[in-house]
Amino acid sequence: MTPKNYASGFTNIVFFLAIILFSSCQKNISDTIATPVTDSLPQYSIANTPIRLSVVGKVMDEMNNPVQGAQITGGGLTAVTNANGIFKITNGNFNGSFATIKIEKNNYFTLVKTFSSTTGATQYINAKLSPKTLIGKIGSAGGNINFGNGNVSISFPAGAFINSAGNPITDSVFVYGTYFDPAVADFNSRMPGNMSAVIAPSAMNYLTSYGMVGIELKDQNAQTVKLASGKKATIAANIPSSMLSAAPTTIPLWYFDEDKGVWVNQGNASKEGSKYKGDVSHFTFWNYDINGPLTFYYVYFKNRADGSPLPYYRFSIQPTTPVAAYELFDYTDGSGATMGLLPANTDIRLRFFNVDGTVLLDSIIGPFTLPSNNGGTIFISLPQPPGIKGTLLDCNGQNITRGIIKANIDSLDYSSTLEVNGNFYIPLSVLPASNTPIYITGYDSITNTAITPFTINYTDTNSLKTGFIFSCPNPPSQFIAYTIDGGQNHFFQRNLDSAFCSKTFAYNRTNIACRRANGTPQVEGYVAFITGPNPPVAWNDTSSILTLQQYTTASTPSSLNIISFTESYFSYPPSLAVPGWVIGKFTCIFRDDQNAVHTVRSNFKMLRN
Repeated sequence: MTPKNYASGFTNIVFFLAIILFSSCQKNISDTIATPVTDSLPQYSIANTPIRLSVVGKVMDEMNNPVQGAQITGGGLTAVTNANGIFKITNGNFNGSFATIKIEKNNYFTLVKTFSSTTGATQYINAKLSPKTLIGKIGSAGGNINFGNGNVSISFPAGAFINSAGNPITDSVFVYGTYFDPAVADFNSRMPGNMSAVIAPSAMNYLTSYGMVGIELKDQNAQTVKLASGKKATIAANIPSSMLSAAPTTIPLWYFDEDKGVWVNQGNASKEGSKYKGDVSHFTFWNYDINGPLTFYYVYFKNRADGSPLPYYRFSIQPTTPVAAYELFDYTDGSGATMGLLPANTDIRLRFFNVDGTVLLDSIIGPFTLPSNNGGTIFISLPQPPGIKGTLLDCNGQNITRGIIKANIDSLDYSSTLEVNGNFYIPLSVLPASNTPIYITGYDSITNTAITPFTINYTDTNSLKTGFIFSCPNPPSQFIAYTIDGGQNHFFQRNLDSAFCSKTFAYNRTNIACRRANGTPQVEGYVAFITGPNPPVAWNDTSSILTLQQYTTASTPSSLNIISFTESYFSYPPSLAVPGWVIGKFTCIFRDDQNAVHTVRSNFKMLRN
């Protein structure tokens, strides 16, 4: 498959076809889930692929505020959202073909999100709850209710209501409703399920929605009310103006099965002017949709620069035929992969987003004609996103060259392998709220040592600096370490106010002087350096070293000829006379009095008090 169009700078997108664990053509009874016989609902079966996976999600309300205390059910497990609206289900037992997460909160419609995944994955979902708004009361004589800013009306016949025991209800019934306009940006996060649907007994379809309606009926005691046998209510919903010209005269009606996480065909609606009107015999979420064949797919997203996976990144798909008024948004899983469904036999617009919403890829893929499709790789040219940076050191303050650093944020796991200089950078694809704790762990592959876990807080910055992380227990609170000429000769000092090492602070400069007796080469006899941002340069700027000198005795030192000097800081006090941490590193190449060239590399951390 070759993309037909893509944003400038993105070339050679590879999207291969692979076999999925399930197929819309499956007929084996042992591999299907059948619906029980209930009233006059259609009897159908869907694919069942038992898997174990974890799900992390964020639940928001209609104002985009996090929802705390929402009850989460999925995979045979339960969870509750925290103050940031975050939840996690760990190693639940799901149907990988139609995995579901149910979200419940008082005064909101229950929301079930449906997705496809594989064993061992960590899936990320984003959900927005819809308030359960009282839209009116209807008596036993029936009547009509309008809601959704005039987009929806419901007509009830006389004598339509019964309670759960089947007895007629003569008191007024409370009607709660919500309307989902597919042309609105948050349609995908609010809608239940996904766009998969079934026509009994087992024909799977892909849907294009022209509008969704959610209805609940309650009696005076807040108990569920049903429509009596033989009674039907009529729902009329506006067709979005952007879709009106393409709207067919007759459109299938679909209800949502919360237990299976799939839309089910039951009846049709007719186009009357700018509305669709159809009859229903029970209430849940109803959907006006055209349908067509679908195909399952699996694909990896990776960073073009280094081939690393892109976990928890947002992307969207949009069928081009028929033209949908909306994009369907989703997220890659913890391995940078995604699987799910696409409409068959049509081009698909695929967009991939950076954490700030910038579009990194805008491409046409497809059309796909097979029932299931091979997973391949799409490479994304990714600018450096917000992330966590630092350096891993051993017990002597030297850089560790092989290992891994892990971060857990809002139950999402990120990781980064070390660079050869011990540096790491963990990109974040989902930004947490301010002051969210970040749990850091890792592993030193040189010594086979686990890093002592610690916690930092997110501070709304694009680059969160951890500074130096030690792979040994009891790391020093202050230290200086340097190596001479490739690290064969090194110096490490924990106590910066000892006989061997001292620190002073003059103006806004930090002076550090350390000596190592009987060292070789001669430059290690006594070494002093002075470093720090120098006014009038901005306080968070990095400046050149001020002096680097060689001591051969306790007498006056001789200056060294500096060839080049580079430095960087994780932390430095923001202004004059302000206490704070001085944390950084430098590399200095210099020529000694014997005209020999040497390289000093240093890591340091000290408290300016």
